[in-house]
Amino acid sequence: MPQTRLSLQQQITSNIKFTYVSALNDPNTTVIRVEWAFSQQWPAVASRDENGIFSIKFFYKKQFR
Repeated sequence: MPQTRLSLQQQITSNIKFTYVSALNDPNTTVIRVEWAFSQQWPAVASRDENGIFSIKFFYKKQFR
C-alpha cells in the first residue's frame, strides 16, 4: 500500500547531513539518518529505521580514472 511520507533534510555543517523521514498516516514509522564525512574517502552513516533498528556503516570511497 502506498504511503505519503514527509522528508526533512538539513546540512548541519559542511560534512554532516541530517535526514528525517516520517509516514504521515503512521508517525511510528520514522527513519532518522545522519551522514558524516570524516574526509572525502571516509564517510559514515548512522541510521534508525522504521523498526527501531540502529546501525552505523563506514564506507571507503575510491575513484578510478
